[in-house]
This record gives sequence, structure tokens and C-alpha cells, in this order.
Amino acid sequence: MNDALQALPKDKRGPEQLTMRLIELIGKLADTVAGAHASAYLYSLLQTCRVNGIDGYRYLRVLFIELPKAKTVDDYAALLPWRL
Repeated sequence: MNDALQALPKDKRGPEQLTMRLIELIGKLADTVAGAHASAYLYSLLQTCRVNGIDGYRYLRVLFIELPKAKTVDDYAALLPWRL
């Protein structure tokens, strides 16, 4: 998957701007309990990307493409940010 992440075009905005935009969008999900949980999971994933030096926006783009293809625990584990 590292190749897939590298193949994505870089956005002209900086990673901080993109992360803030994602956090803003995630916040809109928090109007229900399920939405609040989804927000927390996505925020946690983005922070994990940040700690590992990964562009969170590009990671999520790859994740949302690859996630439907995952079938086993190993497939899901391969999608974690630190596995890139």
C-alpha cells in the first residue's frame, strides 16, 4: 500500500490545512452518539498519522479505497498508518 500512497498526487495545501479541514468535517458527524464515536475514531487515526509522519489526507484517501477490499484480520492490520 505504500506505493498506492506515494502515487497519489500531492495537494497544493499544506498538511496542517488539510488536517484542519478534515477535523472540521469530522466534527459535523458528532450530532449523534454514533457520529461522536466515528469522529473520535477518525480524529485518532489522523493523530496517529501525524505521529508517524504520514499525510493524514492522503492516508485516508488510500484507506477509503482499500478498506472495502479487506477480508481478513491481516488485511485490516495492513491498513494501519504505521504499517505504511
